Amino acid sequence: MPTMGNLHSLKVVEIDGRPNLKCIGSEFYGQNHDGASSSGAVFPVLRELTLKNMPKLAEWLEEKSLPPSGMVFPCIEKLKIAKCPQLITAPGFAYFAPLQNCNIWSTVISLLKFPLLRILCITEYCTF
Repeated sequence: MPTMGNLHSLKVVEIDGRPNLKCIGSEFYGQNHDGASSSGAVFPVLRELTLKNMPKLAEWLEEKSLPPSGMVFPCIEKLKIAKCPQLITAPGFAYFAPLQNCNIWSTVISLLKFPLLRILCITEYCTF
């Protein structure tokens, strides 16, 4: 998985068709806090994130080495996860607190509580 966390101006990210990817880990966020902006945030202005067509993806890990004031996806509004049938772990609530629109399709994943969520679309496989 390419490091994208140090691309501070990204507003939309779509990752599609990584058939052999099994895990999204710290390399996605940036190593050694290189991905953190001056505010300490990783993906500081990202509004939309889409992960789709990754049949072997099983884990999406949290970034465990952020500085104390660091945040990931502080502006995220829309999350789409589609056709990732083996995905069973994803980052926790703190990553997606501002999430308003969540679309999950053909993916096994447990949903946490999202206080600002306005739109939730689930098709196949989702558990609560």
